[in-house]
Amino acid sequence: MAAQRPSEHDRRASPSGLVPTLGLLDVTLIGMGTIIGAGIFRAPSEIAARIPSFEGILVLWALGGVIAVCGALVFAELGGMFPHTGGQYVFIREGFGRFAAFSFGWILLAAIVSGATAWVAGVFVDHAEKLVHLYAGGEPWSTASRKLAAAGVIAAMTLLNVRGVRLGALVQDLSMAAKIGGILLIVALAFFASPLGPETAGALAPGLVPEPSDGASGAHGVFFGATLAATGAALMQILFAVGGWQNVAAVASEIKEPQKNLPRGTLIGTFVVIALYMAVNWAVLSILGVERTASTPTPAADAAGRVVSWGEPLIAGLVALSTLAFVQAILLVTPRIFFAMAQDGVFFRAAGKVHPRWGTPWIAIAVQGLFSIAHVAFGKQLDLLEMVTVCDYVFFILCAATFFKLRITRPDLARPYRAFGYPLLPGIFLVATVAVLVSSISSAQPAAVQRAGVILAVGVVLYAFWNRGARAGASPGRGGA
Repeated sequence: MAAQRPSEHDRRASPSGLVPTLGLLDVTLIGMGTIIGAGIFRAPSEIAARIPSFEGILVLWALGGVIAVCGALVFAELGGMFPHTGGQYVFIREGFGRFAAFSFGWILLAAIVSGATAWVAGVFVDHAEKLVHLYAGGEPWSTASRKLAAAGVIAAMTLLNVRGVRLGALVQDLSMAAKIGGILLIVALAFFASPLGPETAGALAPGLVPEPSDGASGAHGVFFGATLAATGAALMQILFAVGGWQNVAAVASEIKEPQKNLPRGTLIGTFVVIALYMAVNWAVLSILGVERTASTPTPAADAAGRVVSWGEPLIAGLVALSTLAFVQAILLVTPRIFFAMAQDGVFFRAAGKVHPRWGTPWIAIAVQGLFSIAHVAFGKQLDLLEMVTVCDYVFFILCAATFFKLRITRPDLARPYRAFGYPLLPGIFLVATVAVLVSSISSAQPAAVQRAGVILAVGVVLYAFWNRGARAGASPGRGGA
């Protein structure tokens, strides 16, 4: 389906040149699409390995959900105040200036989003291969073939998003409908399984009980039998799994009535995802029990396979769809950040251009695609997972600090949505993000810190180069991206 060429009237509707075509449903589903990837299909196993309690696992997921909602409240207010292309980049710029905002965008491109996109594309390939082998057999794919397939997926999703935000949103809407249906099917299967329930959820045949991980059990447990360290590690994994609700703010200029639809879509999408995640965990634990869940790397597939013979291909297909849609959603929203940077004069000038026919920041999208493909090609050399966690939470803290700073220094700013529960609930988000950051830094390997330093140093040089050109009245990035 070809995206229609926007009218001149539509173009004038957005100062950035981007066309406001997304409604509340689109915003909600795109936001959900940037949260639901592969994590929910693997996380139950990792959490159960640390928390040896049916009730404890659900309570911890609920706690992670509360923190995510508190964060969504912060971003909903900021999004309503600044409904401009760029999302977090704009928020950080308003609170802490251009260099802090540029640092966020640069690290996002160089490490955070590009690395995540490459990893999720690899998960898609893994499950696509499983489906092929289930139905057609054949030899395992080589490493080169896997990388080529992952790069092809990223290239295809890049092209799809270049062809128009309306087309990308339509694909996201349809894929999210299928994902939600698949997740609800897993939950429905739990009602047909032989009940295990909280009392018998730990019962297993001899030899299937996993060794406790990170002090998950023992006399010194402080949270449903788990140690404080194990509980903290499990909560960090949950926060990682429920993260992503902040991304949809980047497309604010392409949302109809963004002052209303951006806050509403952010909050609705976050609530729905948390409800789905709680339901999936309940279903998996009800079917497998805690210890069996902890002993398998594929808990959702095992749970579905225990109830119906087609459970394994169901989950393989669902994970493939979920990861493909995640790649598409990320390549839809995050390039708008680099587009905003280019329009500020702190990125390649060409990245600030809008395609004359499709109305998209096509060069910014292509840049994101190329960086993601580079992470696919050089994955081991660009192993940035630990620094990604650290940097991600630094910028969460800056956004939360901007929220509180503007409440105090700029009470006159128009706030179409005011965060519920201020200052308690936004304060919970700020405290939680600081705690996660401290924990991440204390456990990070020296190599991760060194990589972060190198990437930031490169960013300082690039910022000085671009910013000097911006002050002179022209961006040095004239040659394009």
